[in-house]
Amino acid sequence: MLSVLIFVFGFGMAGTFDRANVAADFRYTDWTQMDFNYDSPDLDADENATLRFIQDELRDVMSIQLGGEYLFPEQGLTIRAGYFRDPLPVDKKFIEKQRQYLTAGLGFLIDRVMTLDLAYVHGGYELRNDDPGTYNAEYKTRRVFATFGYRI
Repeated sequence: MLSVLIFVFGFGMAGTFDRANVAADFRYTDWTQMDFNYDSPDLDADENATLRFIQDELRDVMSIQLGGEYLFPEQGLTIRAGYFRDPLPVDKKFIEKQRQYLTAGLGFLIDRVMTLDLAYVHGGYELRNDDPGTYNAEYKTRRVFATFGYRI
């Protein structure tokens, strides 16, 4: 079995202003402090290579999440939007574009007790590798979510 320990510190805040809600979340992760614990002698042989990779290639990152929603109570409608930046913890020489996502959503109140929420996520990141030749790998995310809720 492999166990991994890392240092993470987060801070968030939110506020309500009339019919609007806003929120922000910040998370610092120090990947250079990662520690592996192996309980298999077969994995111990790779421990030095793993520690070198952690020291040489990983770094600390700050993730940011921002979001807001606005309620139209007469219509039973909520609109939402957000932004999420989640940097990859590898050296910048491997990254062409960091992970970033935009979100949008709508919430509908159905017959006082049911809700329908629709959300869309758009974003991605791009990696670069210069060894042995230069190539880029682009990863895109486009997702639609639908959920129902029942209020008791």
